[in-house]
Amino acid sequence: MKTELMFVLDVDDGWPPVAKECLRCIDAECGYQIQEPPLFIKDLSVGDVIEVVWGEDGEVVAWSHVEKSKRSIVWIMVSGDYSVASEIECLKRMRCNVAEFEAYRYFAVDVPAECPVERLDECLDALNREEVSVAFPSFRH
Repeated sequence: MKTELMFVLDVDDGWPPVAKECLRCIDAECGYQIQEPPLFIKDLSVGDVIEVVWGEDGEVVAWSHVEKSKRSIVWIMVSGDYSVASEIECLKRMRCNVAEFEAYRYFAVDVPAECPVERLDECLDALNREEVSVAFPSFRH
């Protein structure tokens, strides 16, 4: 059964710019399987199965892995008017799933296990690092 989990985030000095993140999941036998790339939750990838601790308001206040997938997550944050359209298209051609937080020009990229690191690097190396920040909050390749 598909469901959504609302995660309470730790905001430190204004980051992340939101206090909660909602992720689509599938009920799994021993927890919840993540179905979309997280924008703000470190060490969590698509396909991971997690167990959660619920807060009083029915939100996730803590979680732990039951099973980690072999997928990776890359975060891309763009400054100014710099365009990353060609790099995002490059990632999509490799069957990466891309979530975007438009207001902040922030992307979360779900990298499938079968995607070679060399091909991923080709797409990311094209980014202007003076205009773009890249992080690997869940790297499993």
